[in-house]
Formats: sequence, C-alpha cells, structure tokens
Amino acid sequence: MSRATLFTVGHSNRSADELVELLREDAIEVLVDVRRFPTSQRNPQFEKGALQRCLALHGVRYRHEEALGGHRVPLPASRNLGLADPALRGYADHTRTPAFRAAAERVVAAAREARVVLLCAEARPEGCHRAVLADWLVAQGHEVVHLVSVHERVKHGLDPCVGRDERGEWVWRARQGELFGGG
Repeated sequence: MSRATLFTVGHSNRSADELVELLREDAIEVLVDVRRFPTSQRNPQFEKGALQRCLALHGVRYRHEEALGGHRVPLPASRNLGLADPALRGYADHTRTPAFRAAAERVVAAAREARVVLLCAEARPEGCHRAVLADWLVAQGHEVVHLVSVHERVKHGLDPCVGRDERGEWVWRARQGELFGGG
C-alpha cells in the first residue's frame, strides 16, 4: 500500500476567503469535512451548504465523512488512557470501529489521487480530534500536514503515548507518571 499525504485545517472564525487562500496555497483539490455535525451558528459561512457552494466556485470538491467526526463518548473500558479529554478518548475508541476504518480508507484513497484536506472547526489541531485522527493516519504510515495559517505548516509527529497493544491495535497509553497520579 502506498503512502499518502493528507492535510488538515480548522475553519475557526476565519472568513471563507481566508480558508480558500489557505487551500490555494497548497493546491488543495478536495476538502473532506470531518465535523460530525457540519454546521456553525457563529460562522454560517462554514455551514455545509454554504461551504459547498463557496468551494465549488474555487474548484475545490467537498465531501462530508461523518464517521470521521468528533463528539464521541469514551467506552467504559477505554484503553486510551493517554488522552485525558473524554471526547478525545472517545474518538480514539471510535478509531477501532468499522465505520471509522472504512471512512479513513476512503479518505486515504482520495489522497492518493488528489490533494486532500480534512476540515473541522478548531484552528489548531492540538486538543482537537484532528490530532487523534492524524496520529492514527501517521501510525498507518501516512504523512499529515496541518495548515495552521497562511505560510505556517506543521508536519504531524506521532504522539509518544501511541503504541500497539497486545492485540496489535493502536492505543493512546497513559504516560508512566500519569499512571500513579504524577505528571
């Protein structure tokens, strides 16, 4: 299987023009919306329909992959203890589901054919489900680059707490000091 390069971006409170400028800078051809609920009351320019229309005017294709969206609840027996935020832990648990895997495979396949960016709401990937998604993609051998702002790109490095468990599944393990209440 060949390696793919994927980009990520958060719309935050940018204007639609600012987002388009970011996409143009990296010749993005396909935007995959990885918000579970592609709406925004504070930024209506990023509501699904408005975003689709704007992107179409600039030659960028839009896809929504709900199965890659955040807002997940952790499993009662979650093994992803390296993620303190319950929503991120829930998302890491979700990476084991067939729906997530199928959606991730579709996105990777698209990235082998075109320049693909994964969009959610947060401007910076830290503390956002995009960081967990990026960890998962990097662990699979792909490259992920975060479009932070005009002229600022950050190559995603795998979180050191990510590793394989005894079944070969990727988990976000607690750091040694966190196991015993340290930091």
